[in-house]
Amino acid sequence: MKVLNIIKMADSMASRSTVYYAFFYAASALLMALDITRGKHSGVLAAFREHFVKAGLFPIEDSDAYGEAFELRNISDYDMLGSVEREQALAVIKNAKQFVTRSDVYIKEKGDQ
Repeated sequence: MKVLNIIKMADSMASRSTVYYAFFYAASALLMALDITRGKHSGVLAAFREHFVKAGLFPIEDSDAYGEAFELRNISDYDMLGSVEREQALAVIKNAKQFVTRSDVYIKEKGDQ
């Protein structure tokens, strides 16, 4: 998936936002595989939780990591005084890679059905 290449650029405030978008676009693709679309970022997260986490298709840790990435993006993009620790950012990057990979596998398997 092309999103994995984007995740590699993860050391600046702007790239933290980019890592969030890896979650967002992967979750959007998952929802599209079920013919579901949402117009807001919060709607994509909520629908992912409803249709994938509650259904047992994805672990709760993915939901938590996606939520954390959303919060870090808001800090990086909108809170001029906020800061994000490097270790926290690196953990989000790792989680994003796992989420994108898991999403890619799910979509490929769904397409094979």
